[in-house]
Amino acid sequence: WDPATWPQEAKGWGPHEAPRGALSHWVRIKDGKIANYQCVVPSTWNCSPRDASGKLGPYEAALLGTPVADPEQPLEILRTIHSVDPC
Repeated sequence: WDPATWPQEAKGWGPHEAPRGALSHWVRIKDGKIANYQCVVPSTWNCSPRDASGKLGPYEAALLGTPVADPEQPLEILRTIHSVDPC
């Protein structure tokens, strides 16, 4: 693990199927330094809104039709979202 041996220009990525869903990391190195880094975490997919074709995101779809007994304390909403296992 010697930084002197690292390339001055490089790109890399690494995907993984984590317990909550797909996890990916992307990095671009320029002049020996990180020029760009992006991480797409499971919440990117799990918390996504409705897409361009009108397909509902998982949270939105799960919440539709959820009865709420007390609007002042909507515990049913929390229980529904927690079932998707957010961060």
